[in-house]
Amino acid sequence: MKRVHRLASLLSLFLAFWLVGVLQLQQASADRSWCALAVLWAPALAIVSLGCYLLARLIYGVMAFSSYPQETAALQQELQLAKEKMSKQGLWFGD
Repeated sequence: MKRVHRLASLLSLFLAFWLVGVLQLQQASADRSWCALAVLWAPALAIVSLGCYLLARLIYGVMAFSSYPQETAALQQELQLAKEKMSKQGLWFGD
């Protein structure tokens, strides 16, 4: 639950700063400097950055995933044993 609270507090902090920036832009003149564009595009940039971060974590997780051949063989043996027991009880698996 701590991670959720941290994420919610960061999101509310970002939203507060963004709203302050937008309100300052409305009060200022209509100049479109790079700061004004940065404030207006900040939510889109945050979403794209979050997507890139999640994609990088997913790729790392897939690449760092370790397989255990011994456990795979043991699991296959247990599945075969379970199929044999269930076949004796009248279940059919289509094999």
